[in-house]
Amino acid sequence: DEAIGRLRAGEMYMLAGKTGGGKTTFALNGIASNAATNGHHVLAIQSEMDHAEVADRFISKESGVAMK
Repeated sequence: DEAIGRLRAGEMYMLAGKTGGGKTTFALNGIASNAATNGHHVLAIQSEMDHAEVADRFISKESGVAMK
C-alpha cells in the first residue's frame, strides 16, 4: 500500500519478474489470500507452473501443512 496505494476494485494488476523470483509466493500469500479472505474474487493466471502446483501451494499456505 505504501508503494502503490491501495488495490482498487475493478482494476487489473500485473506482477512480473524473473523465474524463481517469488512472484507466485507473493501473489498467493500477500494478495490473493487477503482478497479472498475479504470476500473478493481472485483470478490468477500463471504461465510458469501448472494449475495443480499453484493449487497445492495455495492449499498448503491456507491449511498450514507444509508441501513435500
